[in-house]
Amino acid sequence: MKDGFSLASPAGRLQARILASVAEFETEIRQERVLAGQAVARKKGKKWGGSKKGWRWRVTDEQLTAIREMRASGKKISLIARVTALSRPTIYRVLEQVETVGT
Repeated sequence: MKDGFSLASPAGRLQARILASVAEFETEIRQERVLAGQAVARKKGKKWGGSKKGWRWRVTDEQLTAIREMRASGKKISLIARVTALSRPTIYRVLEQVETVGT
């Protein structure tokens, strides 16, 4: 609306519609370019989206030792999580991993 035309007049409405049509055209052209680029990327074997399978091990050796010792002494999972600053699901996952590796 900084361009100084009024939507109250026929000429102003025409200008607004022309600008809207150009904007719509640019959006459609951009979409075509994106889709064409994605098709080329797919042909080259590119994949995107989602996360890599598995999980990243972020537990330090000190935390692992503390988890093992505290669990062996019968401490509750919530206490172990508070002490090691890890979440309860992470503690369960670590214990499951340790048991799998240990056997």
